[in-house]
Amino acid sequence: MELGGDYNINVGELVEASNSIFDYLASFNTKYFDSGRSALKELLASLKQGVVLLPEFICTSVIDCFPHSSLRFYSITEDFQIDLHDLQSKVDANVSLVYVMHYFGCVQNAETLSYLRGLRENEDVQIIEDTTHSIFSSAHTVGDYCIASLRKWFPIPNGGVLYSRNKLPFSDVSIPKSIKNERFIAMILKTLFLNGTLDCNKEYREIFSNCEKELDRQKGIFSMSYLAEFLVGCFDIDELKQKRRRNYQFLKHKLLALGIRPACEIFISDCPFVLPIFVSNRDSLRQYMADNRIYCAVHWPFDGINLSERQHAKRLSEKLISLPIDQRYDLDAMQYMVDVLQRYRGNLKFSK
Repeated sequence: MELGGDYNINVGELVEASNSIFDYLASFNTKYFDSGRSALKELLASLKQGVVLLPEFICTSVIDCFPHSSLRFYSITEDFQIDLHDLQSKVDANVSLVYVMHYFGCVQNAETLSYLRGLRENEDVQIIEDTTHSIFSSAHTVGDYCIASLRKWFPIPNGGVLYSRNKLPFSDVSIPKSIKNERFIAMILKTLFLNGTLDCNKEYREIFSNCEKELDRQKGIFSMSYLAEFLVGCFDIDELKQKRRRNYQFLKHKLLALGIRPACEIFISDCPFVLPIFVSNRDSLRQYMADNRIYCAVHWPFDGINLSERQHAKRLSEKLISLPIDQRYDLDAMQYMVDVLQRYRGNLKFSK
């Protein structure tokens, strides 16, 4: 059994979904890109420039979309909510945009969302809402514009989306289609490896790695490829949400019995992205899990940018590990992960 890591795909199981992402976002104005960062770059080119407020805990690929000279970082609390007092203290007449992140499937609280609505409506501050972790908990809360990386949810070679209740501020005529579909080959090879058909573990991992490096080097902006458009239409959102909720709740209750608590509360009505936990010896645990073929993501390695404003983000980057609970897996897979954690239990040191 193998859990986590890049998605695999079985092309023989593909059928058109009755409730795909295109149906789920049908009430919004949408544009599909090859990645979330392409969506963000295209949007930023059309917005007014000024000081940007970013959460201190955020992926480097987001930070790199902005001129670093225009950035201020606001704090995130221990339970991954916006520190509202800190945010308020950093809003002034120079601020033109606030970037909001919902973490791991848990949406920001009502008080914070109310304040952000006030900024948008009364202070002429635009809100970009990053729904990469939360799109299936709530597609939209306060954002003038919402952005999500879809390839984090589905086995597709590329994919991100920009959507809004408002008209999108650009024409898409000049945005070329991506032709980068190599990740699809790796997903097929991974399936062949997992089912014992082909010994190609090294080959598919190398393709995945090269695809990530190429995306990091990419300068141009592209829309979603034709292949990715077809594939993402084959995945049912209701089924995805049901499986993720089931896996999360099962794993959560089993971990609580071991004295392991999730790093934040994800409500039963939400759709979890992962199950995050804090541990003091994160790297040791991550290696142990990998030795047992469980590949856990880290959200996110710290990049060193504006360290003085992001001390808490640095601590999070050292203590946080994300357990996979996605729609690929059944309860037997979750139990396997529990069993592995239980064997490691004596060496597990928790941290907040």
